Amino acid sequence: MKINELLKFAYEILKNNGIDFFILDSEILLGFVLKKNREWILANPNFIIHKKAEKRFFRLLSRRVKNYPIAYILGYKYFYGLKFGVNKNVLIPRPETEILVDTTCEVVNLRGGQPSRLTILDIGTGSGCIAIALAKKLENVKIIASDISQKALRIAKKNAKINKVNNIEFIKSDLLKNIENKKIDIITANLPYIKQNYNHDSIKYEPRSALYSYSKNGLSYYKKLLYQIEKLGFNPKYIFLEIDPDQAPILKTFIEQIFKKSIIEIKKDLNNLDRVFMVKFII
Repeated sequence: MKINELLKFAYEILKNNGIDFFILDSEILLGFVLKKNREWILANPNFIIHKKAEKRFFRLLSRRVKNYPIAYILGYKYFYGLKFGVNKNVLIPRPETEILVDTTCEVVNLRGGQPSRLTILDIGTGSGCIAIALAKKLENVKIIASDISQKALRIAKKNAKINKVNNIEFIKSDLLKNIENKKIDIITANLPYIKQNYNHDSIKYEPRSALYSYSKNGLSYYKKLLYQIEKLGFNPKYIFLEIDPDQAPILKTFIEQIFKKSIIEIKKDLNNLDRVFMVKFII
């Protein structure tokens, strides 16, 4: 079968099964099977595909029909222009999280020529996408990346090697429990914040422990973290948290109650929705 014939068939299969990006996904999957980029696929519509490759393509297509994430099928996802290995043990990096990276970089760069090396702690690092992106973008920083999952940490360490980053210390920890270094300048976190009653096909294959907070408002992990920061003697200059837009008013009130000497700024995503909390501490 020729490429154009196979793609036409694939478009129909995915479209009829409710896959939104059925054209893009079909072309990406076929390129993955043939070890060619999408541009080559589109430029060679009459290329005849070997039966073995054709069968493999249909196997992958059958997984996508069931809403199995294309990132898990490929085994990687691009984030902040960097390639990250992913599997069922880590959350797939989202474009929204790039706003957290952007905001953190802006704050560090505005400080300009800081006399001492900054230490950044990324909590719940997962694939390591935030920590590694920060390590690639910023100079004169030490980064600690923690996660409660040993399997996630293994993936994050591999991603650090893939992206040639060597200034990250990886620690297995339940939030701040095993973090002995109290001299943390910046804390970043994209913790599970999905409400317990939310369900959607698009996330059903991703690790529930990385998604759900198991509380009605979805803020149980963030509240626990903020309490720990106060009780355990951590004195960061900034905290950056990714949230669900609906959680902004509740979280703002909570932070104002715990940290009296703080300034809160909320960054919006591309859809103009509240997405990243920036907490600056007044010293």
